[in-house]
Parts: sequence; C-alpha cells; structure tokens
Amino acid sequence: MNSDSTGRHGHFLAYWQLTKPRLWIMLTYTAGIGFLASLKVHGASWVSGLVIVTAVALGTSGANVVTCFIDRDIDSIMERTKKRPLPSGQVAPPSKALTLGLVLIASSLALLLLFSMFASAAIGIFGMVDNIAVYSAWLKRKSPLNIILGGFSGGAPVVAGWAANSNPISPVPLLMAAVVVLWIPSHIWSLALRWRDDYGKAGVPMLTVVIHPKNAIRCVASTSVLMFVFSLLLFVYGPFGWIYLGIAVVAGSVLLMLTLRMIMAPDGEAPFVLFKYTSPYLALILAAMVV
Repeated sequence: MNSDSTGRHGHFLAYWQLTKPRLWIMLTYTAGIGFLASLKVHGASWVSGLVIVTAVALGTSGANVVTCFIDRDIDSIMERTKKRPLPSGQVAPPSKALTLGLVLIASSLALLLLFSMFASAAIGIFGMVDNIAVYSAWLKRKSPLNIILGGFSGGAPVVAGWAANSNPISPVPLLMAAVVVLWIPSHIWSLALRWRDDYGKAGVPMLTVVIHPKNAIRCVASTSVLMFVFSLLLFVYGPFGWIYLGIAVVAGSVLLMLTLRMIMAPDGEAPFVLFKYTSPYLALILAAMVV
C-alpha cells in the first residue's frame, strides 16, 4: 500500500470516528427494532423499514459529528477523548466536521420527507435538537441534569422506527423509548464514575461528578432498577410473549446483580463492569422483543 492510499485510508477513518460508530449503530439498531416490533401490530412494506433505518443512521451519525464539533475544546482536555479526530488535528479545520454533520442530518430528513414519513421526521428533529442544542451546546457544561434532559434524544430513534409503520403515541413505543432513555444515564453515569477526575478537569458537571460518590452510586443504581422495571412493563402492555419475559428477567437479574455489586464495592471496578454490561443488556432486551 503506497503512502497516498494509506493517507486516504487514515483520512476516511478519522471522519468515520467522528460519527461515533458504536453510538449511531446502537441507535439505528433501536430504530430497526422499533419498526420490527410494530409489525406485530400492523403489517408494512419492508421498503419502509429500509428507509427508516437508513435515515436514522444518517441522522444520528450526523448529530454525533456536530456534537464532536461543539465539544472539541472539552475533548482536548479529557484524557479519554483527547485523541479524537478534532482535538488531535486529524480533521482540520474543524468546520469540515460541522459541514459533514449538517449534510448527514439534511440527508436524513430529506429521505424521510421524500417517503412521506412525516411523524418519523418530526421525532427525528426532536431527537437531534435535544442531543445537539439541549445537551451538547447548553446543559453539558452548565447543569448536572444534562444527561437526564439530554437523554430523551436516545429514545427518539426507536419511536421513529415504530412511527414509520404505526401510531407513535401508544404505550408500546413509549415504553420502549423509556427503556432506552433510562439506559443512557445508567450507561453514561457508570462511565463517569470511572473517569470522575477527567470530567472534573474539563469542567463538565456530570451528576456523578458533582455529588458525593455514595449518592452518585445510588443514582446509577436507581436508573438500572427502573430500566429493569420498564422492561417488565413491556411484557404487560406490549405484544411480546413469554420468551421476551424470560430473557428480560434473566438479563435484568444480571443487571441487578452488577448494580448490587457496585453498591457494595463502589471504589473498585464494579461501576466500569456495569458500564460494559449495559450495552449488550440493551441490545439483548430489544432483540428479545422481536423473537
């Protein structure tokens, strides 16, 4: 491989990393699950499913790029993020990132409007405004409530996926969104406990950074418990069967066990272990909905 091709590969990889692939893939996955779950209630064209998944992938990746642009000064301070493409100078000038993010967002909305998915487009706009404006540009630097009020955007893709095929104002998609919204603080706060000093150095007032560690542990534990409870409510109110309930109980029991372990040993690796488990837990619960 010559130097030119190596350079192009590195350049592409830097832009790819700006989209935060793990995050947008997870959110796109929730949108796909929302669409598939709606098939239990209404039949639909698979074209609709392909459109909504593509649109959510474009919109969430674009929103991630824009938040990377907004957070580039914070990212340059934190050890965990200083090697990201913008603070490390792999993408320069930063305006290139902003342009890419806006193009991806515009492409997402244009695709939804082209296929007359107006409800999904409206939900997508809400999610992107909440993520970019409310969380990243406003509350992330100012309030410990940042991830709570900014976390509603995490539930938007699953509702948008359901709305591509059915009425989004019903208990099932809202409960599915609630599980995702509760997953976000459980996931982020448990990570923030491990990187407590890093967030403090950057002046980011994460709730688990600005309050006493024991209280922070209780906050993480409460969101984990609520996430488990809402996963069970989906069996009560949703079109999901006994297989779903069995998976939700088993996966949730592991979640509660890790949460209890974190409460018993808050100074060890328990918070980070809980953080690592929350992503496969959410993926498993969502997959169980369509089994």
